[in-house]
Amino acid sequence: MNNDAMNNRALIFGAWGLWALLHFIGGGGCSRPDAPSPEPLASDPAPQSAAAELPQRETWEVAVLAGQRVGHGYTRTEYATVDGQRLLRVESRHYLAVKRFDTPTQVRVESSSLQTPDGKLRQFQIRMHQSEAPQVISGEVINGRLHVELRAAGRRQSKQIDWPAEAGGLAAVEDSLLLRPMRPGEQRTVTGFNLAASTVAVDQLKAVGQEVTGLLGGQQKSLLRIESETRADGKTLAKMVLWCDDRGQVLKTQLEGALRLESYRVPREEALKEIGPAAIDLGIDIAVRPKEPVPALFATNAHLTRQVYYRVWLRDGSPAEVFRSGGTQQVEKLDENSARIVVRAIGSGEPTELVAPPNDPPTEADRSPSVFVQSDDELVQLLARRAAGHEKDPWKLCTALEQYVHRYIRKKDFTRAFASAAEVARTPEGDCTEHAVLLCALLRANGIPARAVIGLIYMQDRQAFGYHMWTEAYIDRMWVPLDAMLGRGGIGAAHLKIDHTSLAGPSDYAPFLPVLRVAGQLGIEVEKAE
Repeated sequence: MNNDAMNNRALIFGAWGLWALLHFIGGGGCSRPDAPSPEPLASDPAPQSAAAELPQRETWEVAVLAGQRVGHGYTRTEYATVDGQRLLRVESRHYLAVKRFDTPTQVRVESSSLQTPDGKLRQFQIRMHQSEAPQVISGEVINGRLHVELRAAGRRQSKQIDWPAEAGGLAAVEDSLLLRPMRPGEQRTVTGFNLAASTVAVDQLKAVGQEVTGLLGGQQKSLLRIESETRADGKTLAKMVLWCDDRGQVLKTQLEGALRLESYRVPREEALKEIGPAAIDLGIDIAVRPKEPVPALFATNAHLTRQVYYRVWLRDGSPAEVFRSGGTQQVEKLDENSARIVVRAIGSGEPTELVAPPNDPPTEADRSPSVFVQSDDELVQLLARRAAGHEKDPWKLCTALEQYVHRYIRKKDFTRAFASAAEVARTPEGDCTEHAVLLCALLRANGIPARAVIGLIYMQDRQAFGYHMWTEAYIDRMWVPLDAMLGRGGIGAAHLKIDHTSLAGPSDYAPFLPVLRVAGQLGIEVEKAE
């Protein structure tokens, strides 16, 4: 296998397993599907009536991806007296096992929260196990503000959010349905905390009507179909379908899109059954294969191209709202479901007027150390000095750092979901995400603003586009793309950018979310390559 082929096997969006899991749990303990409903710890809400308060209960669920069982979850709720106040304590555990390029990857999420009997959030803590060190997100509502903190690799990052008085907790939608079951034709807006974006999110619910749907094990049942759209900061984060019984219990959920990520409520013994080999590989099976043969130049030299014209389309939604314009990439909307994207490679000494700098200056977060990009870490700084040597020219310094990271991460590995720069510095292995965060850290340690990019890259050995992460460095008044996974000294025009992130703290998971919306329903055609 040639060097390009070996590299391309590693070119996959490394945190995919985590984001799939975040939507599997939806809001902390959601998606509770089928089988006989578990016995409640106290009284369930009576059918056709609203509950005065949320019930104590224990539920189990399984996650299914493309028809294959890939994980399970558990949620227990019970009342407790905390500081003299009667609150509902919610404990959840979720586990997901998937495969990327034939390599098993596992992610665990544990959460606990306190909320009022009618579902109002008071505080929470979420532990995500996706690398050697767990990442912890916690929050507490104080005087109308939600104080959120992210802890990872010995670092802390915090922020405050205006918190609406009516906002629910980690499972706000499910709590709302239990308290007041919906009826066909009814619409409802529910506000709560969204784990993936780490912010206030609004779920717009529409009860379509009764529908016979399949549950786990082949059982068919007539349930109320509810369509949900989750939005935050003016953007759609996810679309889901929930199927509920007449007591408001969610027995099945499905994340909208071709991946068919579903969950089903089941008895405990069913949830804990052994998970077999994954039927879908998140590195191979969700890659986007061009509808038409790509030009010969692009097929053999994709990463040497200087300019490429793409036509992209979505079955549901506009790619012009998904892919970013600016700098080396320009996006032109063609119609409601398609767009033309022109990607231009740039190099040292190239006239800047040919690539207009975007109205996108670096932020303080792009310059500073953070919980994931520890540019002030002692070992990271040592590597940054070693990689830079005596180089002062910004372009040459950036490519020197890129190639150093490429050589330094000796083991191209897919078992990690997402590791911080300090972790990678000490254990130099991983996939594209580990290459991207370490390069970000080395750039910042050398005084160059840097951020991570999420998008797609052409995999020459597979003749398809795979989800990927790379780095942008800010030099000569523009953001210059670099890819330490390839280590070529800059990149060609075979990368399609979806979004970028400084990886600064709790809300910087949000740019990953568009991948969930487009995966499985995106089409790409290479119109012209130069």
